[in-house]
Amino acid sequence: MASAKQIAVDCDAPIYAGITLVLNSRLEEMCALRSAALDWTDPEGVHDMRIALRRLRGAVRDFQPYLRKRRLSACTEQIREIAKALGKVRDHDVAIMTLAGLAEKAPTDIAAGIQRFARLRDAERLAAREKLRTVLCPEYLSRLTATFNQALQASSPTQRTNRSVSKTAAPAGNITYREVADSIIVKRLQQLETLSRSLHQPLKVKPLHEMRIAAKHLRYALELFEHCWGPPIAFFARKTAGLQSSLGKLHDCDVWIEDFGKAAMNDESASDFESKSATIWLLNHFVKLRSKHFGRTLNQWHEWQAREFGKQLRECLLLQCA
Repeated sequence: MASAKQIAVDCDAPIYAGITLVLNSRLEEMCALRSAALDWTDPEGVHDMRIALRRLRGAVRDFQPYLRKRRLSACTEQIREIAKALGKVRDHDVAIMTLAGLAEKAPTDIAAGIQRFARLRDAERLAAREKLRTVLCPEYLSRLTATFNQALQASSPTQRTNRSVSKTAAPAGNITYREVADSIIVKRLQQLETLSRSLHQPLKVKPLHEMRIAAKHLRYALELFEHCWGPPIAFFARKTAGLQSSLGKLHDCDVWIEDFGKAAMNDESASDFESKSATIWLLNHFVKLRSKHFGRTLNQWHEWQAREFGKQLRECLLLQCA
């Protein structure tokens, strides 16, 4: 996975200059990965562009109170379409690689059924790749860039009017980039802490999925604002990334379990012994693997609480340690 580009923002300057620089940089970073994403010989190109797009969406989400939502709506719709197309290709890439690896480990009589599932996913990936090629055409990205820049310009202090500011938006005034960064990190941390209660109900999939998303949002915020506080923030970003990774693997297992659970109940495949056997073997595999990833996640969160990482992070922000 490509590392996040560090953006040299003056953390003690008014917020709008920083917002414009960050969002334009994130968009440029994402668009620069177009060729890599369309290189089907290396699936990491799609992954890298998808991560860059997530960072862009995360920054837009964080800065939303200081932007004109209506002007950004057209851009966010285009970005959502690209994210959807990238996500479908990436999901198929991961599924095919996972199934291929499991086919090598499975008993001979099971491997054939797993390989059949991989071939089905490969056929679906071809269609997903064509869709991705369409949404990543140069004209589409150029139009997105132009619309995005116009929306950012309309959100600048010289362009905003009282009517354009949301009632729920934070007052801008002379608020600094660092002050905004502080509030965003604390908000993301609080969301993660609240959703950590889902670990007490390990069989409920949706709350754990929401905790994974909260960890991702906190991680991206820490990476984005790291330069305002320095190495101490990088430490918490790494810890959050580890937690996000474990939650992500847990979520992947939940998706596989749901898919193969439904397949196992499908009467139409009951007469296909090869596929049925592979389905049951895979369902059993991912149930066991899920338990492993849940245990790892639980231990990571226990360490987070025992070492009071949340308290340490808040203290770091207060001290403005750089």
